[in-house]
Amino acid sequence: MKILLLEDDLILSEVITEHLEYYNYDVTAIYNGVDAESLLFEEKFDLPKFSVKPLASAMGI
Repeated sequence: MKILLLEDDLILSEVITEHLEYYNYDVTAIYNGVDAESLLFEEKFDLPKFSVKPLASAMGI
């Protein structure tokens, strides 16, 4: 399974990537939305996983 991981927290992104790769997932880690959007148009991913932190901050959570 090919996963696109968008997470701006570099340490969290590394931890998630290492964990998923341990289970043989193909992970592409991206750190900003502009790069993620470009990559979504260039490649096919089975699962795009985006950080929910910006949404939660915008909602006041």
